[in-house]
Amino acid sequence: MKAIPGLRVGWGELAYDVNPGWGDMEFGPVTSIASGTDRRMYVCHRTQPSVVILDSTGARIGTLGEREVVDPHGITTDPRGNVYVADRDRHVVWIYDTKGALLRELGTRDQAAPEAPFNHPADVAVAADGTIYVADGYGNSRVHAFAADGRHLRSWGVPGRERAQFHVPHGIAVDARDRVYVADRENDRVQVFDAEGTLLSVWGGFKGPTDVCVDAQQRVFVSDHVPRVTALDGAGRVLVTIRAYHDTHGICCDPEGNIYVASTAGKAVIKYSPVRDRCAAMSLREPSSLVRRPCTRRTEASARSTRRSGRSGPVRRSAGPLIH
Repeated sequence: MKAIPGLRVGWGELAYDVNPGWGDMEFGPVTSIASGTDRRMYVCHRTQPSVVILDSTGARIGTLGEREVVDPHGITTDPRGNVYVADRDRHVVWIYDTKGALLRELGTRDQAAPEAPFNHPADVAVAADGTIYVADGYGNSRVHAFAADGRHLRSWGVPGRERAQFHVPHGIAVDARDRVYVADRENDRVQVFDAEGTLLSVWGGFKGPTDVCVDAQQRVFVSDHVPRVTALDGAGRVLVTIRAYHDTHGICCDPEGNIYVASTAGKAVIKYSPVRDRCAAMSLREPSSLVRRPCTRRTEASARSTRRSGRSGPVRRSAGPLIH
């Protein structure tokens, strides 16, 4: 499925144009995607080479880790442009520099470890200070934290359904305040921790959340198995929910405000681009309203019409729901 002209979702500042088939190449099942500091996009898929590099237009420009990476399940970048790949079946996290050279590996290659790093790790996130957080989600039910130099700092979590326990911690992200968000997939929730692993909050209302990312405005985006994408503020209040168009497995926010969703069954990357025109964005109805709100931009003719009618503001006309 390629771009469909006029396909828009969301409302207000969170209105998006949708391209359900972004990228000028054929993907295998897409597991994860990350945005680099140089506007490069790193896409993990279950086809060799398993990590491909695309430019901002979706054109393929390179590959990463062809000698090492076997099963890339999660990927992220840091402010220096280094790339981190959670290789599920090799039980490691690979760290590459901007030129693709291997800098370091976390874990023991091809050797699983019970409750220790790692047993089929699912995802990785990096804080502004370089601290690395890994969701060790398939064989273990743990989150592991590492210093920027690779030293293991701490781990938390045990299998279960109680607060601060995990049942497949599948996605992970960290915000500017060093709050760690974990997509606790089989518990249908996102759990929020501080940098030391202390539980701060539990957000429910999801169906198998697969991944989480934080944008430049510190809004939190969660993909789940509905399939949909939910945007929330830092307190966990829902800002918008939007259809995903394929199944969801991973999600990424780039510096320009674009949202990318990785689809395994759809073998696709779904791109949501912010609607830049204010009037077009406002034409998408807000959840508390059953009418389409007109743009308040007024022409001289509309102002004269308003004065003649004696009204103090623009005429509001009822319209049916825009999206079903």
